[in-house]
Amino acid sequence: EALIEILCTRPSYQLAQDKILFQQLYGKDLYNYVHSETSGHFRQILLALLNCQRHDFSYPINQQELQMEAQQLYQGGAARWGTNESVFTRIFTTRSPAEIAVIAQLYQKIAGVDLYTSLKKEFSGSAEKALVGIFYASINTPEYFATRVRDAVKGLGTKDTNLIRIIVSRAEYDMPQIKQAYKNLYNNR
Repeated sequence: EALIEILCTRPSYQLAQDKILFQQLYGKDLYNYVHSETSGHFRQILLALLNCQRHDFSYPINQQELQMEAQQLYQGGAARWGTNESVFTRIFTTRSPAEIAVIAQLYQKIAGVDLYTSLKKEFSGSAEKALVGIFYASINTPEYFATRVRDAVKGLGTKDTNLIRIIVSRAEYDMPQIKQAYKNLYNNR
């Protein structure tokens, strides 16, 4: 959960800083650590994110490129038997949140189903959680973190470590928006 929440929601410049801090605090290379602690497609997603090649928020939106990316996602998933995981990994780990939002709209037009539903159908386990995390945080960051807060406090006992990590890591960015999203989602529950 922590790897997904941190690596899948932060921009490349922040991940680059996190890698330096991890080395200073623990005397280990974060890339190598994640490599040793994960496996399969989940590992590939996280390591691709740690390459810090994701476009930042100021990257210009190129509608034609993103149309091709949406088509490639469709061809790599819903349009075929099996899933071409490398296409999903490349797109989700290099495109900015704004680009992913546009790709999601274009994908809906091409596939006739939303990208979230396709991700849930094409993937499972930790790889699914990572891609859905990237997607959801790109489309609506406050709502994504509101759901993470809910997961930390629901049921018997609070997952203190998760709750503290979310509150501390988001306090300077978007905590008022997360609070409002939480109210909107769970006010009556």
